[in-house]
Amino acid sequence: MHSDLTSDAVKRAFKKNALKGKAHGIRAYGIKKDKKSGLMIHHPKEIEVVKDIFKWSLDGTGAYSIAKKLNSDGVPTRYNKLDLTPVRKEVNTGKKYKNATKKWWGSTVSGILKKEIYKGIYVWGDERVKLPHLAILTEEEFDKVQENFKKNKKEGRGKKPSYKYLLNGLVFCKECGSMIRGVRKIKSRDNSYKCKGKAAPTYICKKSRAVNIPRFETFIIQHLFLSKNLQEYLNSIETNNDEIEVLQLKKSQKIKKINSQEKMVTRDYNLMRDPDLEYDTRLKDDYQNSKMKLSKLKDDLELIDKKLKEQLDNNRLNRVNNIIDGFDLKAGFESIQKSVYRLIERIDVMHQPLEKNGIFQFLITYKGFNEKSIWRSNQQLNEFTLVGYHKSFKELADSSENEIPDFYIPKAFQNYMNSSPGRKEYFQSVIDDLRNKPDSEVFKGTTHLEFGANLDVIKLDKNSLINFN
Repeated sequence: MHSDLTSDAVKRAFKKNALKGKAHGIRAYGIKKDKKSGLMIHHPKEIEVVKDIFKWSLDGTGAYSIAKKLNSDGVPTRYNKLDLTPVRKEVNTGKKYKNATKKWWGSTVSGILKKEIYKGIYVWGDERVKLPHLAILTEEEFDKVQENFKKNKKEGRGKKPSYKYLLNGLVFCKECGSMIRGVRKIKSRDNSYKCKGKAAPTYICKKSRAVNIPRFETFIIQHLFLSKNLQEYLNSIETNNDEIEVLQLKKSQKIKKINSQEKMVTRDYNLMRDPDLEYDTRLKDDYQNSKMKLSKLKDDLELIDKKLKEQLDNNRLNRVNNIIDGFDLKAGFESIQKSVYRLIERIDVMHQPLEKNGIFQFLITYKGFNEKSIWRSNQQLNEFTLVGYHKSFKELADSSENEIPDFYIPKAFQNYMNSSPGRKEYFQSVIDDLRNKPDSEVFKGTTHLEFGANLDVIKLDKNSLINFN
């Protein structure tokens, strides 16, 4: 009840201030808050950019062309100025991901052109507040811009074909970190998963290559369901008690922070109720920031709880076995996609160019497990080779700056070591040496070890390799 009363009181206060033209929350581009009065006023530099955007639009320039011009002129976005990173929610998985760029997009420009605040109207819920001092164009000019949207909209030529992509939301580029999404165009016969970092307006990725959709999706289905190798491997894994302890410690620490932050939220709310401080906008900002921090801490705790549940869940193998054993190719796209999402956390893709064509490397992370598999394929995606499995220690590595986790040696590498007495003795001495040097600079930032395709390299991080002759 206290929470509900607090929420209602804050909403009434925000609405009251909004009707007075006071700033609250995220403001439109070109608008800032006056520190003395708390009212919305023009941001001197940003409002000039907004004026240019409306001028170009009235001259007939499209939103995407305007975005391209702003990027080429080096005009900073709001994210650039605040040093923030845009976050988007993936529609298929529901997960939030940070965008790799802070550039202007056509959709961003369109959003500015549709905001009524630039003609002096502030919209707050169902309320429309007139603020003439914020207007930078007349009602007629604003309406003309909206008419341009209708003119520029392409006439319908029948229903636009829609396509379904099995792996959207799961595949990422190892080079630039961007998401890789399916693209299918009939005219150009394009039918592939492509890195968003190579598309306009970013162009940040230089090395990635498109991955053929039918062949890649066929491989994933074969690997997950039709071949029983993955099922046998996951069933052979033992519970990682070390990681459970780390997650339990993190949960305890996060709960303490939440309790402390809840006290901060209550303190800020009580200060806002003081009649002498009723119009102190700084208190309202502090209250909002406290609530945002509390929400973030609760999201973090939910994520830790989820990971801990996955580790403690004795039925996780039953889940995997039921999904794989119950798989039916005739069940339909939605059913197949749901099964894939329940087994795979993410897939990282890397392309290595050669004199002729090149090779792909796929790192598959399995949901509910620390195990990952590395696959290699030729550029045509008609031959796939399992390089090996390895275990990720990210949770352990993040838990303590001074604690260096042990590392996992894939069975294939163990077999290679044991193939001769001399080889086993040499490799064992190297591995023992690594384990006995917890303070080594080599291990800083290490989250996992990757074994090379020919089992002759152990990769510790981006710059550190152990080569075996």
